Amino acid sequence: MSGYLNGDGSLLIGGLNPAGLGQALQVDAQGNLKTTATLSAAAEQNVNLNQLNGLVPQADGAGANRLGVSLYGKSSTPGDTPVLLDSAGRQIVSVNSLPALPAGSNLIGQVRLADGSSSNLLAIDSSGRLQLVPNQAINVAQIGGIAPGLDSSNELRVSNYGKSSSAGDTPVLLDSAGRTQVNIAQWNGAAPSVSNPIFVRQQFNEWLSNGLGYSVTTGKQTSTATATTGLSLFNPSSSGKTLLVFSARVAEAASSWHQLNLTSSDPALGTVLTPLNLKAGGPASIASVSMSNSNLTPLGNQLDTLLLVSNTTIDFLSNGTLIILPPGSGLAIYVATSSNSWAAMLKWLEV
Repeated sequence: MSGYLNGDGSLLIGGLNPAGLGQALQVDAQGNLKTTATLSAAAEQNVNLNQLNGLVPQADGAGANRLGVSLYGKSSTPGDTPVLLDSAGRQIVSVNSLPALPAGSNLIGQVRLADGSSSNLLAIDSSGRLQLVPNQAINVAQIGGIAPGLDSSNELRVSNYGKSSSAGDTPVLLDSAGRTQVNIAQWNGAAPSVSNPIFVRQQFNEWLSNGLGYSVTTGKQTSTATATTGLSLFNPSSSGKTLLVFSARVAEAASSWHQLNLTSSDPALGTVLTPLNLKAGGPASIASVSMSNSNLTPLGNQLDTLLLVSNTTIDFLSNGTLIILPPGSGLAIYVATSSNSWAAMLKWLEV
């Protein structure tokens, strides 16, 4: 109703109050319209909203006749799932992208997949790592597009190239001692043969490189009369080494017969000689070496005899011959002279 005036002469709007008296509409200190709500005994007041944001709103489906809202604040348009709560007020979320677990006692957290016997087939340890039951069978259908094969022990067979048993892709095989089995089919681009030998470094060169080779010589000597002179090499019984003699040379200015003897005791021919290591700076020899330019009586067992033409040099050992001297054994060269120049030399390994 109208007819009420403000202090400035403007009109006020009002109406009849519940007592039938005229009353102007009132505002609070902030200018908000004051209203008095009169509720019925019903616990919930029905409100009729014809449209919300251009759409007719809907009530939820719980029978409480409340306004249904969704994640997007609209109605139930496809893809616009309502926000639902359970009886404890927790949000209910439907994750449609995960498949349903099989029926039975299946856990999430302890992660158990049912196999009909309630066994824990899949588990996570305290560090969050995936665990498999020991001897768990795993079916790998393909690796790199090829079905893998098993070796004779029912284990996955692998090869040098990480694939199966394709031609030219030989699996890595081990013998009973765990050593890799290797088949040398070619050497230097062709099969090994007499014309294509496999070159290896001779073992005695390895020994020489490691300072195990020695040499000794009498140097040039001149006898004062017809005599049997000599050079001796002996391996002491406590040496812990084996001597491999690979050269025993004799040189003389006259033609004569000479001999090579094996000895079982040190002849100690009088003049002690110091062998030289065939590797400069190598360790000293353990052998006992001596010589004599005086007449000697040969000791030991005669191993070889040779006739030397005057003014020549010859080696008792040839074509890779070795004389092996264990501890407590030795070798002596006896040279027959007749007031002329002579020399003898020995080379050996100590291994």
